Amino acid sequence: MTQPSLCSRITSSILGLSLVFLANARALKAQDISGGAGVLLASADVEARLGKGIFTSPQNVAHAPKRLEKKTVARVRSAHARQTGGQETSGGDSTSGPLGGSVRRVLDAEGYNKQGDDLFDKGQYDKALESYQQAVKLKPTYAEAYLNIGQTFFNLGKYDEAVAAEKQAITLKPDWAEPYAALGSAYLKLEKSADALEPLNKAITLDPKDTDARNSLSLAYYDQGVAAYNANRYEDAAAAYKQAVTFKPDYAEAQNNLGDSYRRLQKYPEAIEAYKQAIRIKPDSVDALSNLSAIYDKLGRYPEAADAYKQVIRFKQDDAEANNNMGYALGKSKRWTEAIEAFKRAIQLKPDYAEAQSNLGWAYNNIGNYSAALEPLSTAIKLKP
Repeated sequence: MTQPSLCSRITSSILGLSLVFLANARALKAQDISGGAGVLLASADVEARLGKGIFTSPQNVAHAPKRLEKKTVARVRSAHARQTGGQETSGGDSTSGPLGGSVRRVLDAEGYNKQGDDLFDKGQYDKALESYQQAVKLKPTYAEAYLNIGQTFFNLGKYDEAVAAEKQAITLKPDWAEPYAALGSAYLKLEKSADALEPLNKAITLDPKDTDARNSLSLAYYDQGVAAYNANRYEDAAAAYKQAVTFKPDYAEAQNNLGDSYRRLQKYPEAIEAYKQAIRIKPDSVDALSNLSAIYDKLGRYPEAADAYKQVIRFKQDDAEANNNMGYALGKSKRWTEAIEAFKRAIQLKPDYAEAQSNLGWAYNNIGNYSAALEPLSTAIKLKP
């Protein structure tokens, strides 16, 4: 035998009350018959209490990873040219041709590196790569040229090769921040965020003001948080997202996901703060506003929940669930007239929304308009037996 749905049981209870009140023709003082978000109640509690509103809880959706957006990188402006007596050298030697003919330049390692720089800046990455490779052929310990090779491979979309070149640059010059940052970026392009963490942390240790490295490290921690959250490891997810916002405090998505992690851990004060930070950074963050409202509801902070849902609807006017939930919070705040209007909007947006139909009947009951409650309550039972 098919069991009646939770919505149907709640609605039937409210409908029964309406019929009793009408049959007895007694005028009752408008009051909230009871309270609580129906979807969060055990069936025994539903049977023990009558006349509940129904709150539609937000769905727990998987977190999506982020990808490093930059397709190319700018060349590092390091001191490639040699300085001698305050004058920049040409990067090569000049020799006279036969019988005093035209001058022929013979490039050394620095000259090839400079030639590669010029080609790199023109976007001629294949030719730049040839010049940089000539530079390290002449000077195998040339860390700057290996860095340039790695960045050129990066711009050519050859990220494995970029990794190998940046590792060589680090071997030759281990106290230089740039190749660590470049190595981390290459790992992110290969979707190896775990491997990116060590070199990016090292880059920031060597150069704390490197904004690009900090943003990349934030992204690496973000992806670690995504993996942990989707594996139901919420403590690990929260720790990773906290690191993400440490290195990029204005990271709205990471703040929202940190709130999700705390919410799943039932650490509601921490979740509220994280969602508020996400909203501060991105005021139109509907997800953060919706999740914040849901926590306010769970904690019985209904006026705050209603205000948050008003903001959701401001940015997403066609959201039937937001209108229903705002009505629920308004009802729990005894603001029944406003609640009725919210439920009507929810039904207008989604006519087959059984919970909103039931809630409209609930609100009518609580202002003593039992005859008006009958139609939406009957509709709710038909929609969700």
